[in-house]
Amino acid sequence: MKIIKLHAKIAFIIILYYLFVFIMLDDTCLIKHFTGVNCPTCGMSRSLFALLNFDIATSIQLNLFTVPTFIAVLLAIHQHLPIFSNKYVSIYIYSTLVFMFIYYLLRTF
Repeated sequence: MKIIKLHAKIAFIIILYYLFVFIMLDDTCLIKHFTGVNCPTCGMSRSLFALLNFDIATSIQLNLFTVPTFIAVLLAIHQHLPIFSNKYVSIYIYSTLVFMFIYYLLRTF
């Protein structure tokens, strides 16, 4: 029951975020809206949709870290479960974040 409540809270926050960004700001990214710079996850939604349509080349071209980031987010949400609570999961999550940030810096500058 606690997991369902956690997922409901996360879904509610995501829905509020998108409602705010799309309706109030008429934009798709808060970071780009306020700074004018692409965020580290720029193109990730389009990349995920391309991946779901089995267009792997387009998915990688849009954002290289779509799959690793998606896996890291799922692991971070479920890290409290015994199967995901070892040090290798934490290493994967943090290394994905570090590599995504390095990729962002290389792509931006």
